[in-house]
Amino acid sequence: MAPFIDGGRTVDPTNWPITVISYYPFGGAIALALDLSLRARSESRLSLDDFMQAMWRKYGKPGGAREGYVDRPYTIADAEATLAEVSGDREFARDFFARYIQGHDAADYAPLLARAGFTLRKRNPGRAWLGDVRLESRGGGARVAALVAPTWPIYATGIDQDDELQQIDGMRIAGPADVSTALQRHKPGDAVTIVYVNRASAAKTARVTLAEDPHVDVVAAAPDAAQRAFRDRWLNSRESGGTR
Repeated sequence: MAPFIDGGRTVDPTNWPITVISYYPFGGAIALALDLSLRARSESRLSLDDFMQAMWRKYGKPGGAREGYVDRPYTIADAEATLAEVSGDREFARDFFARYIQGHDAADYAPLLARAGFTLRKRNPGRAWLGDVRLESRGGGARVAALVAPTWPIYATGIDQDDELQQIDGMRIAGPADVSTALQRHKPGDAVTIVYVNRASAAKTARVTLAEDPHVDVVAAAPDAAQRAFRDRWLNSRESGGTR
């Protein structure tokens, strides 16, 4: 997918935003989980850098038969075995790879970040949410400008890209700002009626139950002594020739 997402342009509608995630932030999130897990298990004696250096010594170190290539390309099983060696715990390595590399689990970041005095906080607690719908003003209404994700409440209504929202719970919708105003009148769990015109110019009415805005932020709390020490070792460490 990289040639299409990173360097290409297309005139065709796609659902990449709801089906594809870049390996850069996804890999970074997994790396964060591994780094904090290793530090938590070892009182910060081990970190992601130890794992990466071990991988480099085994598979990436120059001096092979052909410049720019490695003599021993590694597999996922090799990476798991290296993590087992570095951590000294084969079961930990097996579980981590089974859940986050081979599997589809997301790491539990709250306890991992709590060790460093960071908390996960709801960005908009108690705010009603239809989904992260991108809207554009058009024809006296608010046109849905991108595909609707299956995890959003609005998805259940059948509303999708190029449909035009006209009313939410009796309030006329003339643009994106009106949608925000209409939602501010409600709380999560409320059911509202949406009047819209679909892509075939047919008038439609649908009911939807609003959810709470699920977005969270990482917030630095006032750390206790143990959390401050862990944070300092984590964020101020000098490893692999550089500063984090």
